[in-house]
Amino acid sequence: MDQFVKKPNQVAAWQSFFARPEVRDLPIFLRGKNDLAIYRGAMGAVAVTVSVVLIGLTQMSLNKGRKSS
Repeated sequence: MDQFVKKPNQVAAWQSFFARPEVRDLPIFLRGKNDLAIYRGAMGAVAVTVSVVLIGLTQMSLNKGRKSS
């Protein structure tokens, strides 16, 4: 297989990266450099989206909001 893939084995480097003591208490998907910022941004976007949908559903159920004349 080495004749097809000529990259060095990075397993030891990744094992030491994910075994660092300062990130040991974080989930595996939040251990990268920008992962926590991306996660918080995505959760903020989800919260805003859910709020907009709930406001829209409330306005539709109460027959308020934009009306075409």
